Amino acid sequence: MRPERLLFSDFTGDIFTPRTPLIFREPALTTVANIFVLPLGLDVWKCTFILVVVIIIVMTLQLIHPLLRSSVTLYDVVTFILGAFCQQGTHLNIPTTSGRFIVLTTFLATLALFTSYSASIVALLQSPSNYIKTLDDLIASPMKVGIHEAGYTHFYVKSNFSGITEIYRKKIQPQGAAGWIYEPFVGIEKVRTQLFAFLLDSQSAYKAIQKTYTESEKCGIKEIQIIVLPTSTIAVEKNSGYKELVRQRITWQKDVGLMKREEIRWIPKKPECTSGQAAFITVDLNVIEPAIILLLVGYALSIVIILVERVHYKYANRFHGYTLVSCHNLMDLCELRLLETEISDYIKVVLAYYRVRNVGILTHFTCFSLSE
Repeated sequence: MRPERLLFSDFTGDIFTPRTPLIFREPALTTVANIFVLPLGLDVWKCTFILVVVIIIVMTLQLIHPLLRSSVTLYDVVTFILGAFCQQGTHLNIPTTSGRFIVLTTFLATLALFTSYSASIVALLQSPSNYIKTLDDLIASPMKVGIHEAGYTHFYVKSNFSGITEIYRKKIQPQGAAGWIYEPFVGIEKVRTQLFAFLLDSQSAYKAIQKTYTESEKCGIKEIQIIVLPTSTIAVEKNSGYKELVRQRITWQKDVGLMKREEIRWIPKKPECTSGQAAFITVDLNVIEPAIILLLVGYALSIVIILVERVHYKYANRFHGYTLVSCHNLMDLCELRLLETEISDYIKVVLAYYRVRNVGILTHFTCFSLSE
């Protein structure tokens, strides 16, 4: 009742308390967070990073061994770590016992980490977010909001009752006429199928939910009480002789249970979750969006790198008319020689070699061919 009418009215007794909550379904965790970083805690991510650094250091130390120095590079170490964490194996053939022990322990450690991560991802896909708890949380979320088209709602929006003007300005007004919904069943259906919140009286909302929602869908229903209405009562004229009579009969109806009986009969209760859990949730495109972005970025970088490699290969091997050729693993006791041979367009082939420090084995020689 508006303040100007209070001067001419008296109240007899309380009837029931109307409720006008903002009803929405709890959004899935995938809609408000990146689930690919949630399975592991911050301490576990730190330990994982330290583990990667340790593996790089240990595998790099293995490159000192003569059997690995010429066949394994730092890039191979990086791909080995990626293959271990993704459980994809490795292309490296490690001939040393120490290197094989490192590979074994690395794959065992990453197996436990990979199993825990994958199991947590599956659980998070089915988990509700529990993100929206207050009106500020709802305003900050991507959820849309609609209001039941009723006479009293316009009054509450204009009077900023219970802070409803803020949510109206940020969530409803940008939608225009689409933010006002006349039929309760239409708004409740949007709550069921979309990321949508609907403000209406609880009786209309509960009735529509009972008729249209499945048992599993009822488990995700949440409410935020925005418009807190006073308890309804019977108003009579100021100083009316019927005031006391009506008050006594209302009190008697409460005492004998008549009012409770009518409330149960005509006012629907809030739907209860009887199944205990929500139904299976399918994976949408927005869930795997981070993975798709990572894949596209990797493809783009690979194209850029291959173009750079082609340009570098083209100009690096054409210096002063020489063509560079590399050979490996020649045996010991080779001598520097000058060979003259005729092979198509080539006139001379100059063979040069060098010895690795502290190792008496010829490991590399370079062939420079001079074109005509």
